[in-house]
Amino acid sequence: IGGIHCQSEAHALEIARTLEEGLSGFGEIPCEPNSVGSEGVWNQALYMTVKQSERLMNLCEEVRELLGMDTENWAFPAPATHPHMSLYYGVDGVPDKKDVQMVAPFDAYRIALWRTDPASVEGVPYWREISSFSIR
Repeated sequence: IGGIHCQSEAHALEIARTLEEGLSGFGEIPCEPNSVGSEGVWNQALYMTVKQSERLMNLCEEVRELLGMDTENWAFPAPATHPHMSLYYGVDGVPDKKDVQMVAPFDAYRIALWRTDPASVEGVPYWREISSFSIR
């Protein structure tokens, strides 16, 4: 859904509670990986795209609604602009996408919120999970 800007740790935890309560019972999301991409930037150096299914889009729209974000005119953040799983952050030593084996389809049933600052390749080691919860 893109970045969620938080003013403080307390605000991030409030968002996590809102999502956990609002998405309780939403159910599993079928994830079907379909290609490997690379955008040549540190934060999308190597990723695996996921089919943009109706169920996944419903989840994204529900999250945006719960957080008071635009639910009509939005897109996945550039440069990839589609749902994906990040496989590699960095600019040096990026694996060749031909060497990546596709992941089998799976059902996702957990949401994790991460603090991702500093938003730089040097900052990645400092990123941490704020909350994780089931949507079953």
